[in-house]
Amino acid sequence: FFVHYFHNAMFPILAHWLSRGELSIGPFYGNQIPLNDAALYGGKLFWPLGPLPALFFLPIIGLIEHLPLSYFQAGFVTMLNVLNCWLLVQLGRKLGLTLQQALWVSFAFLFASPYIGVAYFSLNSYVSHVVTTTWLLGSLDEFFGKRRYWLIGILMGFALVTRVTAGVGIMFYFLSIVFDQI
Repeated sequence: FFVHYFHNAMFPILAHWLSRGELSIGPFYGNQIPLNDAALYGGKLFWPLGPLPALFFLPIIGLIEHLPLSYFQAGFVTMLNVLNCWLLVQLGRKLGLTLQQALWVSFAFLFASPYIGVAYFSLNSYVSHVVTTTWLLGSLDEFFGKRRYWLIGILMGFALVTRVTAGVGIMFYFLSIVFDQI
């Protein structure tokens, strides 16, 4: 698997190397891997973003090796954006909005906020944002629904593994538990 890596498809590339038991993204081949964020250590490059998005590509690793990598990452982001739209509508309905209001809130979040740039371009760091948004919206949907804290914990753990800074969101649930007890 030696290709000229595209800097906008690092999660499928990381999935390839993970499937071979490597935590790095392969040996360093001079200037053929245009990465500004990767860390070079021991002749190997290590990707700084959380590894969870790459795990979604593992089941289709055979296809990834034979087709343009950026297609898979862009398709993955598109599917998550549709899921995020659905989660936002579900969340709005659980908060008492009408279907029309929930659709408008979903539309506003996806198309009238900075999320639109993240949703449109499937750059590597943006993929992490979209995946993290999915986990966070899923945890909020669960919180305002059945409140299964074990599931909220799993979703927040996934958010943390995708983007470390998202782990701060657990404070919302912690404070909710503390103040519900009072």
